[in-house]
Amino acid sequence: MERCNRARMPKPPATLSDTSKKFWKAVLAGWELDTNHIRLLQVACEQWDRATEARAAVSEAGAYFSDRHGNIKPHPGLSIEVQARKLFIHALREIGLDAKVLEAPRAPMLPRYSEKESRQGRVC
Repeated sequence: MERCNRARMPKPPATLSDTSKKFWKAVLAGWELDTNHIRLLQVACEQWDRATEARAAVSEAGAYFSDRHGNIKPHPGLSIEVQARKLFIHALREIGLDAKVLEAPRAPMLPRYSEKESRQGRVC
């Protein structure tokens, strides 16, 4: 599996928005990604752009419209935005960019009762 070398960091695709290009560069500057993860990063950036375009279309036209029969329907951009955001999040998870360093897992803590209550056998 080939890794992305910082010396020859791939340029962002020309089709991406400026915001996505900045995100692309920030991710590649901070993490060393495998080739398949770079493809997933491209998918994530494209989906972010698609979600942004859909949001702009909904903002311009409104969230709902009336069809030819007078029925109120949701703007198609609403579902496109939701789906694109889900794909963006999924791609980031596949790359591993959503992971936080957590404490070691531990058992849940039991409530502590005063010594007097525990000696008397009362729990409430």
